[in-house]
Amino acid sequence: KTLLQCNIGLILVSSHPYSGGKNTLHAMLAECNAEAENVASLEDPIEYDFPGVSQTQILQDKGMDYASCLNALLNQDVDILFVDDIPDQATARMILAAARSCLVVAGLPIEHSEQAIEELQLRGIEDWRIARSVVGIVNQQLLRSVCPTCRAVYRPRPEELDQFGVSTLSMSNTVVYTAKKTTQAEQLTKTNICSNCGGTGYQNQIAV
Repeated sequence: KTLLQCNIGLILVSSHPYSGGKNTLHAMLAECNAEAENVASLEDPIEYDFPGVSQTQILQDKGMDYASCLNALLNQDVDILFVDDIPDQATARMILAAARSCLVVAGLPIEHSEQAIEELQLRGIEDWRIARSVVGIVNQQLLRSVCPTCRAVYRPRPEELDQFGVSTLSMSNTVVYTAKKTTQAEQLTKTNICSNCGGTGYQNQIAV
């Protein structure tokens, strides 16, 4: 929310393909969709309708690529612009140009946040342009969720909590769980195997 309060600049949303990065972009789009703002988006494809948002479908075969659509939007006094991908150098340059006059939120299908800067550099964008425009990078990952049926209580060591800046005292009333480890004997005999997760200790995924 703090990043979305910026008036100008570029916010990059990086995520591994199929890890829900587009859902995060849509959530941010919904957050910004206020009546007082002129909000526009470039998407391929358009998956959800947002009343009040000027949504444009990218149609490569008709000459409506990201760069040409961005060029048209720059003349429409847009306050917040959402772009679901930066496929080439021309698009990257247009996005950085747009970020000088409005807030731009753009997606990049990459795994780690530090790769976002590298991707812009690979697209021929100068370091000074990146430094001047990028106000933040949001990275999304999918993690396995511990099975709620067979999970076991786990007591983190102080050094483990230190890695996350958490004190032992602040965790005194918090219960932490870990996945149940299936022994080799249990795997061979198929005994004490959780029917909910099949003995893996995990079920489903959560976005972080």
